[in-house]
Amino acid sequence: AIKHNDQTRQFHLVLIFTSHGIQAPKEEEMAALKLAARYPLSIVIVKTGSSPDKALETLALGKGRFFDNVTLVDYKDVAAKDAKTREDYMALQCMKKIPTQYAILKKKQ
Repeated sequence: AIKHNDQTRQFHLVLIFTSHGIQAPKEEEMAALKLAARYPLSIVIVKTGSSPDKALETLALGKGRFFDNVTLVDYKDVAAKDAKTREDYMALQCMKKIPTQYAILKKKQ
């Protein structure tokens, strides 16, 4: 995604990662996420495990990014919702920052 963005600078990309939360992301994975967080990309991380993941939480709150482009969604919060609204809630949590992020990117181009 970074290479594509470097070449085109025309697209707002959405990356969705799933973290099982059982083990912390490997050092090279975190380095790649930190690098991607400096680019005009929307990064959505869905945490599916029950254990706390401080590395991902730190990334979501991190400094030195291009703009606020990392969203961390905890799937256990989604699963706790009523079955009738769970799918909509998941979509909302994953995409809630995208309109603002897209507007910021358009202004910076």
